[in-house]
Amino acid sequence: MQSSLSTLLFAAIYHESGRPSVAAGNTLAHSVGQAKPFTEFADLEPDAQHGRITTAGLILAAVEPYCPAFGSTPRSDAVDWLARIIHNAERTAIENGWVVIKLNPPRPWIPFDELPEVAQAGRRGQATYLLARFGFQEFAGGTVIAAE
Repeated sequence: MQSSLSTLLFAAIYHESGRPSVAAGNTLAHSVGQAKPFTEFADLEPDAQHGRITTAGLILAAVEPYCPAFGSTPRSDAVDWLARIIHNAERTAIENGWVVIKLNPPRPWIPFDELPEVAQAGRRGQATYLLARFGFQEFAGGTVIAAE
């Protein structure tokens, strides 16, 4: 698989965005009693790294047109919007078994609205982490603007 450097770097950052959710117990694996400690990106199995890189590329493709650097208007629902993009981008990895936690029995991809609330909270945590990491600040009403 050929990936751009930006996709590889974002894959590691995207993976790191899950650390707080794992620590807080806000993952689907936690909701079904099959959670494991957080695994560093470099220590992931090759198929899980492949899944993270694939997902990162899909996230980047989905959010780039909305980046303020390209003159887009800030979204009023940025955290929920990005949480759904993250979740939807993982579908390819999940359907191909390129996942960090291989649940037993294997799980099919589940639409965001059907996730347990704890897993939805974990996705929102990832979105908040990424928005903060890239210099966005959330203000009242959920509006996100570039940090000064």
